[in-house]
Amino acid sequence: MESKTAVAPDFLAIGSFVLVVILGGANFVAVRLTLRDLAPFWGAAVRFLPASVILLFACLLFRVPLPRGRSLAGALLFGLLNFAAFYAFAYWGLQRVQAGSAALATSTVPLLTLVLAWLQRLEKLTIHGLAGAGLAVMGIVIIQLGHNTGEIPLASLMAFVAAAACAAESLVVLKRFRLTDPLSTNAVGMGVGGLVLLFLSFLVREPWSLPRAPEAWRALAYLIPFGTLLLFGTQVFLVRRWSASAAAYVFVPIPIVAAALGVLLAGERVSSWLLIGGFLILAGVLLGVLFRSR
Repeated sequence: MESKTAVAPDFLAIGSFVLVVILGGANFVAVRLTLRDLAPFWGAAVRFLPASVILLFACLLFRVPLPRGRSLAGALLFGLLNFAAFYAFAYWGLQRVQAGSAALATSTVPLLTLVLAWLQRLEKLTIHGLAGAGLAVMGIVIIQLGHNTGEIPLASLMAFVAAAACAAESLVVLKRFRLTDPLSTNAVGMGVGGLVLLFLSFLVREPWSLPRAPEAWRALAYLIPFGTLLLFGTQVFLVRRWSASAAAYVFVPIPIVAAALGVLLAGERVSSWLLIGGFLILAGVLLGVLFRSR
């Protein structure tokens, strides 16, 4: 009989996990505030293109080489999935739903990542991973039952499901192409993603204007340094320390943070079912990430 030994917790990775969850939850609220003044694709491009320029200067300053060959192909694919496709769907969907509900729709990322990593032979299907994802899905369903039936339009829901699939595959790409440097990977990824979003904005003839409301400026001032540079740098670091499916669990507790901040900062409503569903979600995170075995 095969014996199993517990793996000592990686506190640096766990701290990175918590940081990504907090920043990711705040992002849903900040994006909602910017979308009051900015068109969706244009608003995403305004966020990622300046961040890409900052990262390129950082690479020059610290003499970090940019990806080449296979690594460059992986960084470009990561940018197309994680920045262009994910945020094209997410920004469009966030126009019509609350931050907490939007975050709930992307909480299927761990399960999708587990399946995609298994299909691409990067990981094995494990009992604790499937059980953790199952608990998380149960929590999501319970929270959703507490919402009004028509709160999330079908088109917006499908947009967030597509965004979740893009986010899941982007995590697999990070592992598959061994993209481990946060500076160079995100410099290229944000650049190509921002350019694609700018092109989409041009195609649909969105107005290219700056925010007018003070809260939109404050939200943008948060999004570029913290919700973009710090968030995605920490995400790449986390994927380097953990498997793709384990790192994907950051999307599970994000709805709790997004819903709480939505109430405090944007005056959004939150269902009382959130406590029950949130408990199951956190239990799924503990089972799927923290209590891993080898």
